[in-house]
Formats: sequence, structure tokens, C-alpha cells
Amino acid sequence: MLPFKESIESKEFNIVELMKQNVLETKEYYVINKRHANRAFSASLVFCILGFILYASGLIHVILNEGSDITLIAIVSGTVVELVSGLFFWLYTRTTNQLALFHERLVSTEQFLAAIHLVEDISESERDKAYINLIDKIMSK
Repeated sequence: MLPFKESIESKEFNIVELMKQNVLETKEYYVINKRHANRAFSASLVFCILGFILYASGLIHVILNEGSDITLIAIVSGTVVELVSGLFFWLYTRTTNQLALFHERLVSTEQFLAAIHLVEDISESERDKAYINLIDKIMSK
């Protein structure tokens, strides 16, 4: 069962606490995705260098020995490794885009939490107007 589902069912639901929990979970998810992005980039770089070494060794072998089966194997292997490297770079790009989305959502949620906290410090006569204004801004996004 989800941790916040129990509080909703027990009618002790607090939207601010739910938002705080979501912020914590989003931060964790952001850290995990950032780590994955760094690993994907490192793997891409390693495979890119490996593919270049295979290509270079195949070309050097062609120049020195006028071609053979091992040259063909080196060049084909280099091609395969470069394709894998390209796939890893694509994965890195997708992960980076997802990180940007998570960061945007995290900042937005933290802004709402800060706004709610600030509204609570306003005098009671102005608080209702501030809440209405805040709700309008949240719903218009």
C-alpha cells in the first residue's frame, strides 16, 4: 500500500505533507537517474574509444599487410562497437532529457511548498485572497 494512501483513507490527509513526500521521492529518483546518466556516458565513451581502436587496427593492418580476414573482422567489429556506442549516447541523451524534466517538476513543487508556507505567515484577513491567488496560478499551469 502506498504510504500516503493510509492517511487519505483515515481522513487525516494533508496536501502539504503529501507534496513534501513527493519532493523527497522525486529527489531520490533524480539522483538515481543522474547516476545512470553518468554511467551511460562513461560506457558510451569507452565503447567509442574501443571502436576507434578496432577501426585503427584494421586500417593499420590493411596498410601493412594488404588486407586479410583479420582486417575484415577488425573493421566489422569496429562498426558494431561504434553502433553500440551510438546507442549508449542516445540513451544518455534520453536520460538527460528525463533529468531535466524531473528537475523542472522538483523546482515547481518546491515553489508551491514555499508559497504555501509564506501564505500561512500572512495575516488572516489577507490569507484567503492569497490562497485563491495561489490556487489560480497552480491551476492555470
